Amino acid sequence: MNVFTDDNNGADISRTELARKSIEEAGGAAMGAEAQFASRSKSERARISEQRQRENMTALQILMLNSEYRERYEATAERLNTIQEDLDDALTENAEALERLRENAVRSASGDLVFQTSTGDLVYADGSEADASEIDIREREMESVSSWEEYQSARNRAAELSNIQSDILDPMHSQMNDQDAPPSMEDLEKFESELNSAHDVLSRAEADSVPEPAINSVVSSLSLSSIPSL
Repeated sequence: MNVFTDDNNGADISRTELARKSIEEAGGAAMGAEAQFASRSKSERARISEQRQRENMTALQILMLNSEYRERYEATAERLNTIQEDLDDALTENAEALERLRENAVRSASGDLVFQTSTGDLVYADGSEADASEIDIREREMESVSSWEEYQSARNRAAELSNIQSDILDPMHSQMNDQDAPPSMEDLEKFESELNSAHDVLSRAEADSVPEPAINSVVSSLSLSSIPSL
């Protein structure tokens, strides 16, 4: 039996056609609403997923979504690593220079290091006059005694380089690697200025690097009475 006709009462065919179309349209509208709901549901699911993802991201990861920030951050990180490598090299070279100077210093009877000043005086590392009675050195050996001025310069340089590490690079490494409190754009600009200052100090240290102990030509000014005779 056709649900749209009534064989018993002879329903009008045009009316049944209208009824069929009405039902079909109603069904189509319902299916359209279902599709719209499914689409909205998918969009909502994506929004919630993105929100949850952002909630699980660190503060640094969120900042890195900004291309301008990411570019500045990566440039600063690269510069920081370069300065760190330069500083490591400078610290090593200066430590080696200090060791050479110590090796070429004279040892007093009590084991203290003794250096020669530019005026030919023998002094301890702190610059105080050395006790001649505690020093066993011959005149010809004076030519190879380490310079006190060079030793002080190397010690000062060691302190300066160490300060770059502790005061500039270490805090910068810490903040650059902080996922929860990363540097702001303003911090990165400040870091760039600090790295430039560190670079200037390192360049100056390199230019003033300590050479091999030079032969001191002021032996003649040394009081020969303080040196055991040959």
